[in-house]
Amino acid sequence: MRIKGYLAMAALLSGLLAPGAELVWNYSGTESMPKEQNGAFARLSDVKTPDGQNALRVWAKYDSEELKYQPVITFMAPAGVLENAETVEISFYCRADFDGTLELRSTPRSNTAFHLTDTVPVKFGTRWERLTCTLKVRPARGGEPVIQLPRILLSTVKANQMIYFGPITVTVPAGKEGAE
Repeated sequence: MRIKGYLAMAALLSGLLAPGAELVWNYSGTESMPKEQNGAFARLSDVKTPDGQNALRVWAKYDSEELKYQPVITFMAPAGVLENAETVEISFYCRADFDGTLELRSTPRSNTAFHLTDTVPVKFGTRWERLTCTLKVRPARGGEPVIQLPRILLSTVKANQMIYFGPITVTVPAGKEGAE
């Protein structure tokens, strides 16, 4: 069952990911692969990033402007990673068959309309580029064991055009002393 897998991964990661630590999505196993929504697809490719890492090939079945909701890929993380954080940093190599924009944010798994962070647009192009953004963490609602971190909206994707992502590093800087 998928929920049990998410919860097991959340329990494992919550012990490993303290403020100031990194979470790396490197596509090496099923827990490290994204979930696909709204016509998005993601598969491990034989393309390598400039630093020799495996790249994830991402595409959509439809042009984003044809859809009510944008194609999305999401990565699951334990909700506790944002508990005392003021920001979260996301960094990865990216290139595509076209110039475009992605939108990155974090949301609860069960309520994607509620954003745990601000949404940040990130531009990409046809050459490998290291994309880095900082998301400001919003006050959270309790009770969610698993969140989407990051939730990547394929804002300007065209049907069947490829986007390649290198491993995604999520860094949660240590919060303020005494943060609750």
